[in-house]
Amino acid sequence: MLQISTFTKQHKNMPTNNLVAIQKFVVQGDSLLADFNGDKNLDILSYYPGSGNAVILQSNGQGNLTKVFDSNGYGIAGYDLRSASDRALAFDYNGDGKQDLFLYRPGRGAAWVAR
Repeated sequence: MLQISTFTKQHKNMPTNNLVAIQKFVVQGDSLLADFNGDKNLDILSYYPGSGNAVILQSNGQGNLTKVFDSNGYGIAGYDLRSASDRALAFDYNGDGKQDLFLYRPGRGAAWVAR
């Protein structure tokens, strides 16, 4: 039997500075949603491969985001993000309930785990 559901539009105003931070990377970069601090709320990692730039915006679960990390062009945890082919995956590498980052450069043998 086919069930049809309806969705109610929900929205919340977010501080403009966070939207600028997201827009800077989403337009030309990649983003991940993951719970980086173990609070059960999805945070946002936006990164721009080839530039070394990345930001992490932490969610409080109420629609508000706070920038908790800005690489300022220096990559993440020693991984430089200087290749346009750089990619990131989120997973809990050490089982502590917080998502870690697996950063890699396809075809180059470069890989990094940031916890």
